[in-house]
Amino acid sequence: MVDARLFSKRILHVLPSLEVGGIEKGIVEIYEQLVPLGYQFDFLIEQETENDLVGRLRAIGGQVYAVGKFKSPLFIFRFLRHLKLAGPYSAVHSHCYFFSGLVMLLAFLADVPYRISHIHSANRTTKSAYLTNGYYWLLKSMMRYFATNILAVSAASARCFGGENWAKNRKIALRPMGIDFDSFTEDMPRSSTLLGALGIGEDERCLVHLGRFTTEKNQRFILKLFEALRQDGTVSRLVFIGDGPLRPAIEEEAVSLMGEGHVIFTGERHDCPDLLLALHKGLFVFPSLFEGFGLAAVEAQLAGLPVLASRHVPAAVGVVPHYFERLALSAPLTDWEERAKNMLLRERLTFTERMEHARGSGLSVQSAAAFLRELYG
Repeated sequence: MVDARLFSKRILHVLPSLEVGGIEKGIVEIYEQLVPLGYQFDFLIEQETENDLVGRLRAIGGQVYAVGKFKSPLFIFRFLRHLKLAGPYSAVHSHCYFFSGLVMLLAFLADVPYRISHIHSANRTTKSAYLTNGYYWLLKSMMRYFATNILAVSAASARCFGGENWAKNRKIALRPMGIDFDSFTEDMPRSSTLLGALGIGEDERCLVHLGRFTTEKNQRFILKLFEALRQDGTVSRLVFIGDGPLRPAIEEEAVSLMGEGHVIFTGERHDCPDLLLALHKGLFVFPSLFEGFGLAAVEAQLAGLPVLASRHVPAAVGVVPHYFERLALSAPLTDWEERAKNMLLRERLTFTERMEHARGSGLSVQSAAAFLRELYG
């Protein structure tokens, strides 16, 4: 059992998993900023997970607790039992979309002083079943009444909870996760090594995508765009960085569409800044069906990769305007092809110019950590 006396502030983060993704990586990087100030983060997840990210947070004192499926009838008992045995906590910070409403109620009943719901999605899909809509209404009501703060990563995410008048709710504030700008460097000594390991020549132009293989990331659309651009010689390779449940199906479809060797699946990587920097001669494609924010697209811009995104990606993601454009998914594929070709020919900014934009964006991990520190009391 953790000795709470060792830390001035102990925070419990509640999220389904600690698989490598933007949310999870962002929380760990914020934790690294707050450790020297006497903070400890615990993580409540569904299943035991072992990966580099988990090792990284444990190395700085983080604790991980697996309690089974959150939607199990036993979750209420398991959650309250955890707060009793592992607490006390200064704050409970939940990243479970509307399910955070139940977490907020339970934290309130356990007398946790600061209760924070963080909305990371912008999926506004409505359900036809009255029972399902009633369930969501109840969870949102719990968030409204029992959360001390409700954070949204973008205005689109805030509208999912509060509607068009979300800004009138004093509990709601916009706060994306942060990026470690220091992980991007001007020189790229490892570029040739990284590209060589993937079988990519230094002068090859690639389409690039970083994200989990899930429906909302729309990787099948990327395959279609890549095949059109490959046929006329605009690009030679497609590089998918990441993993996820749909990866096997996308791999099978890629081979079926164009054979072996044209599409590279790197899997999860923990050197994404270096890899994106190495691929800077290409184009980053981000055609999400819905997106809360999209820090991967920000990282691409910092690395010098132009970003072509769908209009479901918030405009605020374009921290380097010269490198960011959006296009409707309903536009013909030929429009996407033409825009991609134009962006590949765009004049490249220097590292200093890119970082000037970045540092004015308020998206640094230091900024995110300072913001949360205020909320944790």
